[in-house]
Amino acid sequence: MKALASDFDGTLYVNGKIDSKDVEAINQFQKDNLFGICTGRPIKHMVYFLTDHFKSDFYITSTGSYILDKELNVLYESEIPYKIACELIKQFNELHPMYLHVGGEDIYVIHEEIEELHSPQIIVDYDTIPQRHILNISTRANCIEEAIQIQNEIKKRFGQWIDVYRNDIYVDIVNKGVSKGKACQWIKNHYNIDTLYGIGDNYNDIPMFESCDYSFSFTYSPEDVQNQSTYVIDSINQAIQNCQTND
Repeated sequence: MKALASDFDGTLYVNGKIDSKDVEAINQFQKDNLFGICTGRPIKHMVYFLTDHFKSDFYITSTGSYILDKELNVLYESEIPYKIACELIKQFNELHPMYLHVGGEDIYVIHEEIEELHSPQIIVDYDTIPQRHILNISTRANCIEEAIQIQNEIKKRFGQWIDVYRNDIYVDIVNKGVSKGKACQWIKNHYNIDTLYGIGDNYNDIPMFESCDYSFSFTYSPEDVQNQSTYVIDSINQAIQNCQTND
């Protein structure tokens, strides 16, 4: 059996929409294979965006911290230790407003200036940060250079306990040892997948590329990302055609 793990932003969701040709190709692929989402977003965003398009066979969310099956049963969870999360937020939140993915709940927003999200926001202060199920801490920089700087600063101070990934101007923090790649390997073993494909457009997708048998990036991806993938294509439906003919 084959499976394709797909990033969401910049891959499936491009310029504010999901292409109907990609949806058609995904539905066709799912007749004999598995198609799953592998994203830095939380699970509630995926339910919001995908309900009217197709049903994913699995969900890797929060940059690999939270894995669910097609019925949204939790298969795997890795949380950031509470003390580490609190200290990290206190050190960086004033300059770089952060928000949390907390289990399957709505995003807990730590800073009131964060833009409105697709699910109701729950505002917390430093004293009421949830003590369990902190899967991902995210922030958004003003530019790529600032995002790189934030990533490096967090790694320098907290790299012993957490891992940090960059997706364009977004920075995602997860528990040590967590990545899209580790999650893809978990999925491959769990579903006894023979050939696993991965597709993504940015730096946080590179661990996924490394864990998959074959990988796809896009002609608009950063050159470093293209160089890490097996194939460079224009769309998900083109990637699926390649998956179906590559035996």
